[in-house]
Formats: sequence, C-alpha cells, structure tokens
Amino acid sequence: MRKLILVGFILLAGGLLLLCSGDDVIISSVWALLTGWIAFPLSVAGNVTVNFDGLAMGVLAFTLFLGAFHGTAAWLNGQLARQDPATTRKWKPGWTAAFATIVVVMFVAGISIVGVVHQIVWLSTTKEFLLAGGRPAARTSQSKNNLKQIGLAIHNYHDGWKMLPPGPTFDAAGEPQHGWQARLLPYVDQAPLYNRIDFNVPWNHPRNSEVFATVLAAYQNPGVRSAELRDDRGNALTHYAANARVIGGNLGITFSDIKDGTSNTLLAGEVATRFKPWGHPLNMRDPALGINQSADGFGGPWQKRPGVNFLFADGSVRFLGQDLDPKILKTLSTPAGGEPVPEF
Repeated sequence: MRKLILVGFILLAGGLLLLCSGDDVIISSVWALLTGWIAFPLSVAGNVTVNFDGLAMGVLAFTLFLGAFHGTAAWLNGQLARQDPATTRKWKPGWTAAFATIVVVMFVAGISIVGVVHQIVWLSTTKEFLLAGGRPAARTSQSKNNLKQIGLAIHNYHDGWKMLPPGPTFDAAGEPQHGWQARLLPYVDQAPLYNRIDFNVPWNHPRNSEVFATVLAAYQNPGVRSAELRDDRGNALTHYAANARVIGGNLGITFSDIKDGTSNTLLAGEVATRFKPWGHPLNMRDPALGINQSADGFGGPWQKRPGVNFLFADGSVRFLGQDLDPKILKTLSTPAGGEPVPEF
C-alpha cells in the first residue's frame, strides 16, 4: 500500500512540475499521447457507412462458429467425463463466451498493431514539421519566436552599422545583388555561412549557390507545413518578408528616421504564398495590400484564427487579424507618414 501511495505521489508531482514548467512542447506531446487518438474517430465518424448486409452476414457467421465451437467443446468434454467423471466438469456456456471475448480482443489488437506500425513508419519517413508541436498554438508560438529572433538580429545589426539592413543592394548597372536576410546571418547564429558568401557577385551566382541552398530554421514558419523548402532552382525559401516601406531602399534608414514610433511601425511579417528564397534581394512586400488578400502581400497559414504575426520596429511581435482595415495597415507600414494611429 505504501508503494502505491509513493508511486501516486511521484506521478502527481511530475504532472504539477510539467504544468508549472510551461514547456509547451512537452505538454503538447503528453497531451497528444493521451488524447490524440480521440480526434480520429470523431473526424471519420461522419464519413463511415455501414453495410448492413455484410454486418448481418458477419454476425451470423460468427454466431454459427461459436455454436459449432460450443457443441464440439461440450462433446469433447463429455468424452473426457466418461473416462474420469469425478474430475471433469460439464462445459459451460460462460466458457464459450470467454473464448468469444478473447477472439474479439485478439482481432482488435491485430488491427491496432497494424495501425501502430503504419504510424511508426509514417513518423520515421515524413517531412512534416513534428518538433514544433501538434497543436496550432505551438506552431504559432514558434513562428513568433522566429520573428523575435529576426527582430533582435535587426536591432543588433543597427547597433553595429548604425542603420537598418538595406532591402536590396544594387551594382553599378542597377542589377540587384543581395537581400536583407543575408545581411542578418551573423546575428542569427549563422556567421560561418555569412562568411562563405561572395558579395562581389549576385546572390544567384554559381559561386553562391551552395550557401543559398541552405535551409535555415529561423527563416522557416512551422505553420506552413505543406510548403517546399526550396524552389525549383534549389534555393532555400523563407516564409517571412520585410515591409517594403521600411526595409526597401538601397540604403538603410535608422531607428531615428521612424518618426511614427517604433511601436507603430511594421518591420516584417509572415507570408503564405509565393515564397522567395531568403537570399533574394527583393523579398519585400507592402502591408497596405491587406492580410491574406493578395498573393503578393502578407498572409498567414492559420486557419482557426486567420491573420499574420508581424514584427514591429520596437522588437515586439503582434498578431493582426485579416479583417483589420487596410488603411490601418498602411498607417503602420509608413515610418514617417505622420498619420494618427488608431486603436487596433
């Protein structure tokens, strides 16, 4: 009894520790293991059709099988009783019922094992994002963390270069060379990759092909689960774009140029279509196009609550719903427009 109490106390303490830790991935994993199977029968229940003829034939066949089994077992038991009537009891219907239960349990267990093996094979071969958590909230949280990391990188870049990273850079002939996310590599723990870039030639020059084929987790939105990681030329894609009205010129502006206030100015946000490579010089979009309104605008993959996670110039990340007035988005997109910022 003491051992049972001790085990119960340990389980209770462990559960409280998980809840207090706030580790979303661990909690999500435990919750998925305990309740994840419930979603499947609920989702398929409405699509299940019952073949009553086949069901009746199956029940009849199983009943005949049990009848034959019961008769055979009773006959064999009677033969044994003739040889030793003092030690052999009559075959009871309850024993046949127990046998039927064992058969049904083994049948269900067999189907379950096949399903488990199928899921193990799928988990070991799938390219879906698994570590971001099974719940949409976990994927949204990871995307926000990516934007916060990008925001911190931009602020560190500004501290070192005394300006925001320029959108595209151009050569003397006006051809675009490199983009803002390539400039941020040393500030997102990718300094060795940054040092391999030849900035004397365009980003898509063969000498840079291996670098820009590298998939970077900080530039990937785990909510975009069906997106390809690279384009048809092998360049690694990004699921975030800059605000073209702030990070869009050949020369970077400074935070002091953002007269509307850093908390009221968008720097970057999520995109849901027409992904560009993270090395592309023109990976910028206009927030005034609306949220999830244009293939070339900002958009999020979130279904239950449509909208976009935006990075603001003060480093904060806020979720803006797709029903937000485009006029407000235009106001938030200009660094020095002087427009009054309404509540949103």
